[in-house]
Amino acid sequence: MTWPQVILTALIALLLVACWYRYSIQKGRLRRLAELYLWLGAILPLGALARVHEAGGLAAFVPAGVVHLVLIGIALLGVSAPAGGTGTMPRLGGALLILGSTVVWLGAVTWPGMALEKVASHPADHLFTSGAFLVGALITLAGFTLLATMLRDAGERVYSQLGSVAFLLGVVTWTLHLAFRATVMVSAAGELTASRHGAGVVPSLAPVVRVDVCDLYGARLSRGRSLRRCHAENRIGAQRLGPNVCDLRPRRSRRVSGPRRGL
Repeated sequence: MTWPQVILTALIALLLVACWYRYSIQKGRLRRLAELYLWLGAILPLGALARVHEAGGLAAFVPAGVVHLVLIGIALLGVSAPAGGTGTMPRLGGALLILGSTVVWLGAVTWPGMALEKVASHPADHLFTSGAFLVGALITLAGFTLLATMLRDAGERVYSQLGSVAFLLGVVTWTLHLAFRATVMVSAAGELTASRHGAGVVPSLAPVVRVDVCDLYGARLSRGRSLRRCHAENRIGAQRLGPNVCDLRPRRSRRVSGPRRGL
């Protein structure tokens, strides 16, 4: 992390601590500490866990991320212990929303970027980010579904239904986008790397496509010859297209013209 990023992260952390101190609703030292960890759970991956990823890569980041999720779960159990009479569904909905955002932030730490060169050099990080984004979106969708259910039970039916439909549409389109990133982008990045070493599907397909195009043009230019015969003649590639193009000249009439008359 650069110094501007460190300063920005520290300022956001201080702002969250101030908000926690102002709006804390828990009683007791342990419950307040658990609540503070939940407030800082979103910013922690961008700070400490990002440094772990930079130092040890994905192999060191995954165990640290698992520990972070376990601590989030312990904190959720601490603050959601029955102390007022709230039911199970509100606590479960809140826990799912917190866990979903935490998983998304963990995936954001390992994101290498959208450039194919970075995807080719960090394929594991790219796949981890795509998977974390998908899992986080699904967990968040479950949390919002429970929230919409509670709002409908409370008598609010319009906005909760609109919110559920809008978020579901967003998750579907987001899933398609992530599927593209996890399949097409990884394959394209691999072919880009292979093409730089003289191999790969894209470079090997190019001559085949060129021959097929030459076949189509050659069939038109040959004027009457079959496509199979034209394929045999154009098998070499675009080099055979040149003579066919050169044959595009007006045909001479086969009728015998009379002797030219002198001037």
